[in-house]
Amino acid sequence: MATNDLLVGYTRRFSGPVDATATFSTLSALQTYASSDATAYAGQICAVTGTNTVYVINSDKTVSAVGEVPTLCPFNAQSSLTFSYDGSGNITTLTYSYGGTTQGYADFVYSGGNLSTITYKGPDHSTVLRTITFSYSGSNISGYTVS
Repeated sequence: MATNDLLVGYTRRFSGPVDATATFSTLSALQTYASSDATAYAGQICAVTGTNTVYVINSDKTVSAVGEVPTLCPFNAQSSLTFSYDGSGNITTLTYSYGGTTQGYADFVYSGGNLSTITYKGPDHSTVLRTITFSYSGSNISGYTVS
């Protein structure tokens, strides 16, 4: 039986993303990557540092803003992100705290093994700020709606 030694825990050894294409210094740099780099893929989530905005790469190699995430920037020693996972290793909840106070949540819902929705909620965990619903063509994200 074949094994995969990549699926093990890791320890971060630097202050940066594990995937070098997760953050970009400018929107222009992200757009260039999305439109011309063979490793860019539809549904890839990226951030532009300093803009407080998260983007998704579309199937036509353009990028769309998922939404502002004002409480996530700046991320410093008083900030923390806490992830919860299901039994399959999928992220189910992200909690953002600043200075020991919870600022907001994001709930992740899966259907058929694919991420179907991300719901952003306020600190009370009940006020829905935004919901992103993904659509698929096979196993590839073909689009999304924001409500």
